[in-house]
Amino acid sequence: MLMKKYRLLQLLLIFVVSNILGIGIDFITYGMISYSLSYYIILIIGINIYSMYNEVKWNDWLRIPDVGGIPRIIVSWVLILLMIVLAVAIQTARLKMGHIESYDFNFQIFIATVCIAPFIEELIFRGIIVDLLKEKHGNAFTIVVSTILFYAIHFDPKHFTAIIFGIILGWLVIKAKSIVPGIIMHVVWNLVIQFITVIASILAITL
Repeated sequence: MLMKKYRLLQLLLIFVVSNILGIGIDFITYGMISYSLSYYIILIIGINIYSMYNEVKWNDWLRIPDVGGIPRIIVSWVLILLMIVLAVAIQTARLKMGHIESYDFNFQIFIATVCIAPFIEELIFRGIIVDLLKEKHGNAFTIVVSTILFYAIHFDPKHFTAIIFGIILGWLVIKAKSIVPGIIMHVVWNLVIQFITVIASILAITL
């Protein structure tokens, strides 16, 4: 159990170092290399070192989901799509009420949040951390703790959707025994959030 605590502390240290270095690179380059991109690149390097040191095999999670997990995949997709519809509806309503929000596309942030974050975050929180916790604890405890940790790395208290997201995907991966469905759902969610202002603007004009 002591080793398990050390392994969780190792992950925490990787996140802390990634954040510090990410902020530092963003500051040194005057924003030419965004915090988001540098943070995730350093995080990937850190997780690779962690995986080699602890003999973690990524392929254990990157496989076809178990047949028994298919019902949960379907339910999870329904819940994620409902979250997307609600988020877009709220943003559209805000625009209709005059809450004008500008949108500036940033390629680096797009790559970080849509292409990198879903893979690395699912690997860590629904792969490594879920496996570490469920060896000694029940499924409910595992889902709750992994969700709390997932929410904690998003910093902003307004990101309450991370709690819902963490619970849904934690519940899913335990039965499906694969992070692949979660990665796909994570990509779709982040893609919608990345362009939610654009989507809402179109809907606000057309509806």
